[in-house]
Amino acid sequence: MEIGSAEGMPFGISPTFDRVVFPARGRLGDPHKRPAAKVAEDVALGLVSAKAARELYGVALTADGAVDEAETARLRVKVAAE
Repeated sequence: MEIGSAEGMPFGISPTFDRVVFPARGRLGDPHKRPAAKVAEDVALGLVSAKAARELYGVALTADGAVDEAETARLRVKVAAE
């Protein structure tokens, strides 16, 4: 069912699309200050990749998804120094 248009682009209501999820609550502060456990949880839920956890949040994870505390501290100190 079409409900309108935006600059000539029609849009409608989809029976399978009922919400928008914003992983890791973007733009709410410094990502390096997000608790590492929360970032690990986001990875476990599939909201953030392990690569993004490391590169964007400065959180290193072990192979089983646990926070590597020593490496995370090293990554976050490195970013803070930059």
